[in-house]
Amino acid sequence: MNNNKKKGGVCRLIQGDALEEMDKLIAEGITVDAIICDPPY
Repeated sequence: MNNNKKKGGVCRLIQGDALEEMDKLIAEGITVDAIICDPPY
């Protein structure tokens, strides 16, 4: 049984440069619980 679901939660996938996208979120007044990125190595 999967109990990891939150009622009313929102998941948003944003593709782009992490620093630029975080600046956009801050400018929009959006707060987040986590940011997961895959830096190029």
